[in-house]
Amino acid sequence: MNPGQTYYDRETKIWHGPTTEPRYSLDDSIGFVVLEALRKYPDHISQICHPTGNQFSNRQMAEMSCRVAVHFGRLKLQQTEVVGICAANSDFVAPIFFGAMFSGLCLSTTDPSTNVRGLKHIYSVTKPRVMFCDGDIYGKVQKALQECDIGNL
Repeated sequence: MNPGQTYYDRETKIWHGPTTEPRYSLDDSIGFVVLEALRKYPDHISQICHPTGNQFSNRQMAEMSCRVAVHFGRLKLQQTEVVGICAANSDFVAPIFFGAMFSGLCLSTTDPSTNVRGLKHIYSVTKPRVMFCDGDIYGKVQKALQECDIGNL
């Protein structure tokens, strides 16, 4: 058998392909991988936001996401802490999401149509330290967090 060829092992009933060196190490986070991909093709469009029609290049997405990550650092958030997002698609949901990933933070995303009871259940489990939500559902999110005894937002 030649290296680089595909073959079938009849005994184990497993197909094998060429062996390649891993591109990333076990120490690389998903945030590192995403940021590297954004920087590799800076002029590609990474997001077209349907509600606004705004387009963002990978460069712009990386810049906005890094700013969010820097802000999370200034808040001294730890990797065990959760960032909550309860929002419809908008220009800034992805940078918040990626910024949290770049910072190694946990994310809890919820659909903004979820009722207070559902939000209360999710937040009682995830206990977000920082919360982002749409203005029109702020009251609902605030009520769910208060019912979970998670700070006054």
